[in-house]
Amino acid sequence: YPLFGIFPYPASILHQVLFVTGLLLSILVVSVLRHSIIGFIVEFAHMIVLPGLAPSSSFATRYSLETSPSPYATSSSSKPLAKGRLRRKPPKSATSLSCQGCPAGSHYTGLVNTGNTCFLNSVLQSLASVTLFTEHLTRLQRSAEQLDIPTPVVDALLDLISALNTPATRRSAIRPSVLTDTLSIATQSSSIRTLLTAHQQQDAQELLVLLLEAISKERAAVWAETSYVESEAQGSGLASILAKSIKARSHPLPVARRHLYNPFEALVAQRTACLRCGYYDVIRNFVQEEVSVNVPLQRRVGSALGLEDCLDSWAGLEGVEWRCWRCTLGKDKVAVDANVEDGSGATHTIKVAKGNGTSSNGKITPSAKKRLKEVRKAHSALTQALSRSITEEEFRALHPSIRLSSPPLPPPSPAGSIITATKQTVFSRPPQTLVVHLNRSIYQGMGAGKNNTRVFFQEYLDLAKWCITSGVESDAIKGMNETSQRPAKSGTQEEDWTHRLTTSRTVYRLDSLVVHYGGHSFGHYVSFRRRPRRRPLPQQQETKGIALSEDEEDDGWLRISDDSVTHVSLREALSQNAFLLFYQRVGSGSTQA
Repeated sequence: YPLFGIFPYPASILHQVLFVTGLLLSILVVSVLRHSIIGFIVEFAHMIVLPGLAPSSSFATRYSLETSPSPYATSSSSKPLAKGRLRRKPPKSATSLSCQGCPAGSHYTGLVNTGNTCFLNSVLQSLASVTLFTEHLTRLQRSAEQLDIPTPVVDALLDLISALNTPATRRSAIRPSVLTDTLSIATQSSSIRTLLTAHQQQDAQELLVLLLEAISKERAAVWAETSYVESEAQGSGLASILAKSIKARSHPLPVARRHLYNPFEALVAQRTACLRCGYYDVIRNFVQEEVSVNVPLQRRVGSALGLEDCLDSWAGLEGVEWRCWRCTLGKDKVAVDANVEDGSGATHTIKVAKGNGTSSNGKITPSAKKRLKEVRKAHSALTQALSRSITEEEFRALHPSIRLSSPPLPPPSPAGSIITATKQTVFSRPPQTLVVHLNRSIYQGMGAGKNNTRVFFQEYLDLAKWCITSGVESDAIKGMNETSQRPAKSGTQEEDWTHRLTTSRTVYRLDSLVVHYGGHSFGHYVSFRRRPRRRPLPQQQETKGIALSEDEEDDGWLRISDDSVTHVSLREALSQNAFLLFYQRVGSGSTQA
């Protein structure tokens, strides 16, 4: 009888088992009730502190609270949503998610980590610091409202940015649940859903790409509708003009399409040039929203390099194996030249044996004449292609029946690879907002790891060295932007930067960065961002693009680790080993034409 001291004798074994079982069940029930009561108190207090934030769905369901319908509620059916189904008005004030009625303070809102979501929180805080991005979202939202087009992701992101940029009198943190729910529902993206619900270490750069893709889809819908409205507005006739004039009074035209350009969008040019003949194909341009540069691995402990070194590696000449179009034409022309008649009428080709192109008396057969005609036609086409620099696509469209060979490959280099050409990538049109991803992943025999090499960066960055601003260099052993590189300017460094800030279209200023602490598969993300301005920059200074770093407000930065927000200096922000860098263009070209 183990419980002899509790129960009076004789207590059977059955009585003792029932007592212990009931005791355990009682403890379990008390624990569950205690957790529910505490959860109710926390959620209710959260609603009181942040009245603009609706309670979560689980909270409303559990305690049967009446909540206003979510602005992003969608039908559960698989049918596409009707036009305007997700459209809703923006908040009346910028403090709708923060402390309403509070005077301007020095505390900025953090984001609650709902389970290894520091990668999301750091990206959102960094984006909130990019003013050009916020202005773009505002124009996009205004145009969507006029056209009655749903943009739930843009709406939720703008509300969140407004809350993050509004100072309060006390410390606070909010949950980005409206944005995450909207991303999961409105985009129907399994990749985003996996990132947000995995509750594991995720990649902040991957989240940024998926978020920009979701915004691009909504922008494309607004763009398409704006194009339709603009085309309709160009109709002719008095009746059409009057009808459109009457309609425009109640439904004004949305923002022009030129104001809806993606501020992250850049045009990147790529050239591949042959090392034998110097020929390079058409320089191809493609759109890119970020620049991902590999951080070179430094073998020495404590070694470091600069951001310029990483960009040099990204835009440098790369030896590749490439099938040159001009070399192919030249090889085939040499072969054809050996099969046509020269000026004297002698036949170099058509060396065919008896019974294979010649008759018994030695004359050329009709089949051989047909072959000779085809060879001469090919000779004429190849000569014309070489003299007029016809591209491969044009040649194959004009002469689909001519089959070309491939040029012989040179012997392998000492390293074992075959290099026949150089390849280079540079900016042909730099973006308004530059995002640099410092790729620190390394793959070795033991698996994946993180490259912790220190990369130094400055507040200002001039992209002129990696842009095409004038002519294109045609030499295969030179960079195609070497003719565009800025010559050295005499004078002090301060005078040089002052001149660049007021004249250049390629000078950028750091707005925020994301730092990762830890290893390749674990760690923590933190955001460093410029403190939001309490007053707008004067128009004269804004147009000139002068940064005014000596301003005490301009020099203020925030270090944000989820819900912890602390004030730091620019020097501390520049001393970090960054993972993502957000630069904003300044100078006379800060406004895209």
